[in-house]
Amino acid sequence: MIAEGTPIAFVPCRDPARSRPFYEEMLGLELMAEDEFALTFDAGGTPVRLTRVPAHQPAPYTIFGWEVDDLGEAVAELGKRGIPLDRFGRERTLDHGGPRMTRAEEIRQLYRYNRWANRRILEAASGLTEAALGRDLGSSFPSVLATLAHTIAGDWIWLRRWAGESPPGTPADWDLSSLGAVGSKWEEIETERSALLDSLDDEGLVREVAYRSTEGRPYTSRMDQMLRHVVNHSTYHRGQVVTMLRQLGATPPVTDLIAYYREMGPSGGRRDAAPGVAAREPQATG
Repeated sequence: MIAEGTPIAFVPCRDPARSRPFYEEMLGLELMAEDEFALTFDAGGTPVRLTRVPAHQPAPYTIFGWEVDDLGEAVAELGKRGIPLDRFGRERTLDHGGPRMTRAEEIRQLYRYNRWANRRILEAASGLTEAALGRDLGSSFPSVLATLAHTIAGDWIWLRRWAGESPPGTPADWDLSSLGAVGSKWEEIETERSALLDSLDDEGLVREVAYRSTEGRPYTSRMDQMLRHVVNHSTYHRGQVVTMLRQLGATPPVTDLIAYYREMGPSGGRRDAAPGVAAREPQATG
């Protein structure tokens, strides 16, 4: 009888080989079998067959997932591994059979792009020597490292403002003297900011926040305006870093927004099945 057999989950994927590191390294699944048609992983005793298909578009709902003891802990762990997270249900509604994105989800997607682009810049900069990272190239912030440090400082200051604080600058004990230190601090900020973004709904986007600039001047701004400003600020300085990379003889990465959409798909999730499965909101993973 079928009921006595072993269930197998079939996940469509355009490029199983490309998705393999996601399942093995990020999710920690063990590869059971491999052939020209699919990769099969062990997911707690259930085979997951990553099946090659000629074309695939991420579904606006969960197709495969896990039940976990601590949802918040699972989400935090996935975020630390750089896995894009998405929400279903209350954050997406179906309109005439198609997904309609809320304004809050659009902001979250914009920040997924921002994280993707920042990681590309950091990866490109990692090929530079320490001397090249610190070389004065005459930009608004003199070097690649100084520009990255300024960008991350802006990210942190705005994050603090959204928490009701108005710091005049970054903490005195911050060490951003190396690319590794910048990357680690950025990861901390990304994790905290992702938690904030996950808690936002459309009503929260129009909330006004009072704060002071680093010079002490008082301002009041709406959350959605500030959130967009931070991404725009990062984009501006990534452009400067791209120019400096060329000056240093390095090959800069492509960080255009449309390049992100092409890679991840129109919904802002990855084009193939990998992150589109486990990278979704875990509470929808029944």
